[in-house]
Amino acid sequence: MSLTVPSVTTTTPGAMLIGGVALNSSNAAVLVTAPAGMTDRWDLAGKRQEYDDGLQGSAGSSGAKTWTFSTARDATGWLASLRPAP
Repeated sequence: MSLTVPSVTTTTPGAMLIGGVALNSSNAAVLVTAPAGMTDRWDLAGKRQEYDDGLQGSAGSSGAKTWTFSTARDATGWLASLRPAP
């Protein structure tokens, strides 16, 4: 199973994309895989939540991001961007 979250639009180069997913499962054996170009930063396996981040080199659309799961589950996700410090 997978969950695709719509893109965000960044306004400056070097923005950090942050996103996460939550699954309807307390089974720690369900594996979550981060979208391409993003790094797993926090994975709360007992509650099946994961947060990831990655840098976007140029301003513009991030493109949709897809998380994959080892077992089909109801899930929700989000994606946002942070502009670099001046």
